[in-house]
Amino acid sequence: MRNFSSDFKQIISSITLIVAFFIVSATTAIAQTAAPDSSATAPATGAAALSGDAAAGEALFKANCISCHALNKRVLG
Repeated sequence: MRNFSSDFKQIISSITLIVAFFIVSATTAIAQTAAPDSSATAPATGAAALSGDAAAGEALFKANCISCHALNKRVLG
């Protein structure tokens, strides 16, 4: 004859594990949704995204990327 106590403990531990998984999933999903940064500009969409600004892109590349990703010489990136 099976012991009710051991069956009950197994069911409770399974339910506890499932509930803990859902709580962790929910809190992780909520934590990853951050408020938009007011200092950052929104990316362009539609025709504005296709036209672009080559001078601004070049300045951005030179300011942030050229140290690792140089075009005509061998570097880290």
